[in-house]
Amino acid sequence: MTTYVDYHVSPLHQGPRSRTGDQVDRQLVHDLLAVLGDCRLLWLPDLADTTTSTERGRHAGTITWSESLGSWDATRARLGAGVAVAFNGTDEEGDVPDAGRYSFGDGAADQPFSIVALIKPDANDALMTIVGKLDSAAAEEWELSLSASGHPQLVLTDESAAATLAGRDAAAAGTGWVLLAATYDGSRAASGLRLYKDAANRTLTDDSSGAYTAMENTAASVHLGARYATKERFFDGSIALVAVTAKALGTDDVWAVKEVVNSYFGLSL
Repeated sequence: MTTYVDYHVSPLHQGPRSRTGDQVDRQLVHDLLAVLGDCRLLWLPDLADTTTSTERGRHAGTITWSESLGSWDATRARLGAGVAVAFNGTDEEGDVPDAGRYSFGDGAADQPFSIVALIKPDANDALMTIVGKLDSAAAEEWELSLSASGHPQLVLTDESAAATLAGRDAAAAGTGWVLLAATYDGSRAASGLRLYKDAANRTLTDDSSGAYTAMENTAASVHLGARYATKERFFDGSIALVAVTAKALGTDDVWAVKEVVNSYFGLSL
């Protein structure tokens, strides 16, 4: 039987990580990685971060923010034992330099991968990027975003064929805390896309276009809270977790992540 840890941190540990807070934080990372497997990016906000953050996966990639997080329009806030960062929807975002580990296609075949994000949108009437690897209309790979009506959607792009695999949730994400998990089995078919909301498998609308073969390994950066090098579709709301892993998470995996998230962030999703 699996036992989930109580991640509660007392009010004495509300600043940058104390020793007890560090232990709780390390337990969270351990529990998430045990489910996620080959995690390529794991961002957990920290009150001590300024102009950069170091993601918590084994690759320890660097996220560079548009300005010091302490200077953003809204202050970072505790969410249970964790931290949530509020994005203003106009000019606040983060970038991770290109690396091969963030690409899941070579132009001929795709690899399975999944994206997990804990978000609280402040609006549901504008296109907003949560996380994606795409620098321009000519350099797109994958993107998890909200549609103009607030519907979560996963889009994979085959640049050479000007084609996409795309699945969109039939319902909006809402404006409360929600755990999204978008998964792809590498099959190069729309049927291989899955989207979970609070661990519930959602019905997807197929928005695919063109004759898709596979994603391509471009030189695009990974962007959090916006897309493209020129910056557009800024996220308006709070984000407390983003993970990208080279694994098609299953229903049981997503449920396990939800249980860990609920305990650590003090939620009941």
